[in-house]
Amino acid sequence: AVVSTQSGHYGRGLLFLVRFINCVHSPYLNKMQRFLIFCLILFIIPVPGDTRTLGTPGVVRIPVTSHYNNAVFYTDTVVGAEKEIFLTAKLDTATPDFWFPSSDCDFKFQWCTHHRHYNHRESQSYMDPHKNFTTEQESGDDSRTMSGRVSIDDVSVGEGLSMKQKEFGEAISSTDEQLDDYGNYDGVLGLGISPTSSTGTPVLQTLLQRGLLDDAVFSFSLSAVAKDVPMEVGELIIGGVDHDRYTGPMTWAKLSSAERWQITSDSVDIGDINLCKGSCEVEFSTGIEVIIGPSSQVAALYEALDAQPIPGVLLRSVDCDKVASFPSLSFTVNGVPILLSPNDYVGRERVVFSEYVCYLTIMAFEEKQTDRWIMGANVHRPLYIVYNFGAAQIGLAQAV
Repeated sequence: AVVSTQSGHYGRGLLFLVRFINCVHSPYLNKMQRFLIFCLILFIIPVPGDTRTLGTPGVVRIPVTSHYNNAVFYTDTVVGAEKEIFLTAKLDTATPDFWFPSSDCDFKFQWCTHHRHYNHRESQSYMDPHKNFTTEQESGDDSRTMSGRVSIDDVSVGEGLSMKQKEFGEAISSTDEQLDDYGNYDGVLGLGISPTSSTGTPVLQTLLQRGLLDDAVFSFSLSAVAKDVPMEVGELIIGGVDHDRYTGPMTWAKLSSAERWQITSDSVDIGDINLCKGSCEVEFSTGIEVIIGPSSQVAALYEALDAQPIPGVLLRSVDCDKVASFPSLSFTVNGVPILLSPNDYVGRERVVFSEYVCYLTIMAFEEKQTDRWIMGANVHRPLYIVYNFGAAQIGLAQAV
């Protein structure tokens, strides 16, 4: 059953209020006793504020929409009171920033012209903190600077979580005028581990500070999403772990960075071929769609799978008839291999009638030299990944 904590409190408060009215007229109570009862009622009846909707005790379940072969996750948000503003937000574990395009944005910033905006003039609950923001947005190799102003307004996420007077950014300009213009979402709701953000208090910190979570964890459940379906719905599970969503033991690893959801892996392998051994840094990010790795290690993987360049595209093609015989891609955590099957790292698209092209959803860092692997949004379907920002660790298991 789904229970709203706010409506439940109001119902109980109303019951106590009726009892109070009956009590104050009782000839058996003196003035002090009536005053104490009145104070008790004021304490019980809440002032409207932050709420959460609970599926299981202490766990909020927020619907997530997936696009591009399970590669982009976003959810619905409502901003403002009275005249509500409906916007969608990409759920991005790579950043703590929270922003929407502003109605005052630069016309050269094409993201603003092709997406819905936040217009603070339309909201009765808007507050101006008189602050501006500038932030660096990273996505694998790419980075851009975005700037705008910080705003404060009421924000509801999905159908289960509301935050009164929440800070977020109104994006006005960007150094990258295109900025992923194809995206099916309006803004970004950052779920990054960093405790600071230029757009205000990060969402995870807000949830903790306001006592909206029983446990400082979240996860994505996307195992029901079919790869051939262009759009499907999963869940962002926040405040607890759903043990029915994974099989086998959960493998835990401490974060190796205070700024990223990053752990140290013992090794990264494609079948029997070792790509990285000892102190292999692995980041988990829903901010990018694919797996990205160090150029030399990805080159060895390409050679092992006979992956061929696709003109004008950074991804590599593979023979569809050979995919079933491909080995698993694995990264070992505390001695436990975490496996991704060929279906988890190979995409398939129809090009002409019944003809398909198969391609690796693995690419190399081209511009930046790094030894870090990034496990993108596409690994969140086969794996149930628990982000524990209370204990600064990540849990990994096979999804069901």
